[in-house]
Amino acid sequence: MRSRPAFPWLLPVLMTAGLWVWIGWLHTGGVGRPDGIAPLTEARFEVLAGEDSGAPPVVDLVLPHDWADTHPLADRGRYTLVAALGEVPSTGLALYFPSVNTRRVVSVNGELVDAALKFHHLTTHFWHIPSYVSVPAALLRVGENVIEVELDPDAPGGGYLAPPFLGLDEELRASYEVRRFLQRTGIQILVVTMVAFGLFLTLLYVLRRKDSSYFAFAIVTWVFAFPFYNVIAIDAWLPKPNYRWTGAVTMAWLTVSIAAFVHRFFGIHRPRLEWALAVVAFAGSIYFALILDDRHFATAVSIWGGLTLTVGLYPVVVVVDRFLREPTRELQLVLATGLIVITTSVHDILLVNGPVSLEHDFAVIWAAVTSTSVFAFLFVQRFIVAFDTSEALTEELEQRVAEKHAELETSYRTLRQLEQERAVATERERLMAEIHDGMGGQLVSTLAMVQDGDARPEEVESSLRAALDDMRLVIHSLDAADTDIPTLLGMLRGRLAPQLERAGIRVRWRVEDVPPLPDFGPEAALQLMRIVQESVTNIVKHSAAKTLTVSTGVEADHVIVSLADDGCGLGGTAAAGEGRGVGNMRKRAQALGGELELRECDPGTEVRVRLPLVSRA
Repeated sequence: MRSRPAFPWLLPVLMTAGLWVWIGWLHTGGVGRPDGIAPLTEARFEVLAGEDSGAPPVVDLVLPHDWADTHPLADRGRYTLVAALGEVPSTGLALYFPSVNTRRVVSVNGELVDAALKFHHLTTHFWHIPSYVSVPAALLRVGENVIEVELDPDAPGGGYLAPPFLGLDEELRASYEVRRFLQRTGIQILVVTMVAFGLFLTLLYVLRRKDSSYFAFAIVTWVFAFPFYNVIAIDAWLPKPNYRWTGAVTMAWLTVSIAAFVHRFFGIHRPRLEWALAVVAFAGSIYFALILDDRHFATAVSIWGGLTLTVGLYPVVVVVDRFLREPTRELQLVLATGLIVITTSVHDILLVNGPVSLEHDFAVIWAAVTSTSVFAFLFVQRFIVAFDTSEALTEELEQRVAEKHAELETSYRTLRQLEQERAVATERERLMAEIHDGMGGQLVSTLAMVQDGDARPEEVESSLRAALDDMRLVIHSLDAADTDIPTLLGMLRGRLAPQLERAGIRVRWRVEDVPPLPDFGPEAALQLMRIVQESVTNIVKHSAAKTLTVSTGVEADHVIVSLADDGCGLGGTAAAGEGRGVGNMRKRAQALGGELELRECDPGTEVRVRLPLVSRA
């Protein structure tokens, strides 16, 4: 919609000219004129009611006839036409009136043939509504046949009659149906369509309040449709607004609604101007309702129409100003509708006030059709553009999300790699510290004994075995599968068995399955194994025990690991008081979030490690 056309004014001019070619062809009888049949053009006109205007009450004339030209004060009149027939068809004939603008009664040879629309008191207006009357063969005769047509217009001088056609039904029916569709049924469909389109736009506005131009154009379509309500209900015995009043006020309200729509379509904020126009239009509506039967009504309508048309140029000026600054395809279409509305409005004002022949019909309905079609297209176009933009943004967003997802995956892989490297470094540091504090200390101590030269072989062997056991503990702490307590104790049982056997200590095994401990990884497993190893070493060295009982269990949300011997107990000379080994065991239990308990038994000693089942982090 942002393309700049090569000839900006070409499309608006062509659209306006094309519409006027169609309107001119329609109004001058190009549509609905039977081929090969001459119309009845010669008639005698007789005034039946009305004030004396100085014109002769009976006059011979040639149709079409506009009362305003010859009898401006006539309230009612009768046309007499003569049709000569060489023979009377057995099927009878038909009378086709292409344009009759008011209520009428038709008689043939003195017999009433059209009483369906006999004079009644409904306030209605039949402007260029075609009429079709079947004439039975019994009412016709060879030679001259007299046709009488009485008209009863709504206002003095308001009658009009175009030349009728007399012929066979098959010769006239098609022409009548075409003109009836264009002048009546088609307009009814168009009006209903505009009302429905207005309701659809209102629904769009309700669903999307951000764009009020939808509702503003809905009001425009309803104002366009309002004066044609009489056409919708032309045959219905329903209340109808006075056609003279609707014609006077519609242009004013159309100006107000179009100005409000143009403001919203282009994003212009002028509420004071809109309110001022609405107040003037409302005052004019009240004024014309009060002077409806006044003899100065026509003069007031002429002045009012000129003022309305002048003010109605304002929306066109706004569109032209935007068009001159940026002649886009969208503005071309908007400008074309503005030109069509203005030119058809001028035509209709001149039609009401006399300069344009009553052979013409109101043209503003075709402006309504054009503008509704154009703006329906523009609204759909805007919706498509918005939808395409939304799709493009969605695709761009999806692409960005995919790119960010790829970046996050790369970052995640990098982070995992860093975490793995950090974990390896941390584990390496832990192992180095464990080896330095455990096996390293044992080897240094053994080396010192050997260098002094007074070390006994069994002492060296014992020291080296302790270093080897410590190394095995560190290596087993790396196995994540051996971090549950029963498995750890089972592994230690096999490794400590030779030491216990050499000391003559029998093992009583009462290890049961216990719940897994939270966050019990390799480091925690090593701490627990060192506690068990240290306990066994103390029992072997100091307890003089014969039996070691190893057991596990659950007590008050804690896992219990117990090592009990039947030795000399804590009161023994070798074990009196707490040495450095017990202190290290307590520190390791605290590092696990638990505690170490030493109990005096009868006989022996029990070492209990209490480890919580709930993490204390």
